[in-house]
Amino acid sequence: MKANKLFSVLLLAFVGVSCSDIYDNIKDFSPEERIYPARFDIVTVSYGYERVEFDFGTQGRVPASQMYLGKAKKIIVKYDAGDGVNVGKVEFDSIYSWIAIDSLTESRIYEFKIFTEDQYGNPSIAQEVSVTPFTREDVSALAVTPPSILESTNAVSIGWQQPIVSDLYSFLGYSYEYTDKDELTQRDSTDGNLPNFFVVNINKATDVPVKFTAQVVPNYLDAPLKDTIDLPVPMTIRIADNALPVVFLKLPVAAITIDPEEGEFPLPFNWIPVDEASSYELKFSTD
Repeated sequence: MKANKLFSVLLLAFVGVSCSDIYDNIKDFSPEERIYPARFDIVTVSYGYERVEFDFGTQGRVPASQMYLGKAKKIIVKYDAGDGVNVGKVEFDSIYSWIAIDSLTESRIYEFKIFTEDQYGNPSIAQEVSVTPFTREDVSALAVTPPSILESTNAVSIGWQQPIVSDLYSFLGYSYEYTDKDELTQRDSTDGNLPNFFVVNINKATDVPVKFTAQVVPNYLDAPLKDTIDLPVPMTIRIADNALPVVFLKLPVAAITIDPEEGEFPLPFNWIPVDEASSYELKFSTD
């Protein structure tokens, strides 16, 4: 009787030790719990010229030092390269409130995957965003209304009677450049609307290319583009052989009211001389 009890005790002790060893081995080989870095919950897109900007969150654009996203240490952006094989990749070495992706020159849909990584390279769940950037193909669809052109014997006045307006863009300013008959390059630029400029010291019956460039901000996807675009407007000036000798006033550029009670009328005055003109007669209108 005593022998049977002793055997039972030893058997239970053996079984208990064996089971404990098995659980210890399972614990040693089981994987540790992995905590992935946090992802961006909100991604909004804004467009520039052949580039896009991604904003994260609703706190606005703040310095990277004020950004905290759990264990995330960097931002990774991957997108298709357009050939069906290669993948573009841009890596940012910190967590930012916004980023920009450049060199999107093709007019097509780009599929972006935006995610974060921790210090060990573990990725977060990616945000997927599809964009179609504004490219040079979109610029080619923009146009400027033709100007009015008045010619004299050696000069041309180029201007718009009404401000340049369009539903496709906002007009900011312009520049121009041409080469006169003395092979000198003439150029100028200005801000504002209602452009008006002169092409002077040129020959009759000769084609004179004028590089006119309008500075505009296109409207794209119901919002102004984040970049100013230089919109080329090619022009070629040719004064006719039978052009009349017209004097173009540079100053004054608007009507000036003169008080008849005043004894003197100081008035800044400037004009573009006419070829072969020896004198000019200045007349004032009483109106």
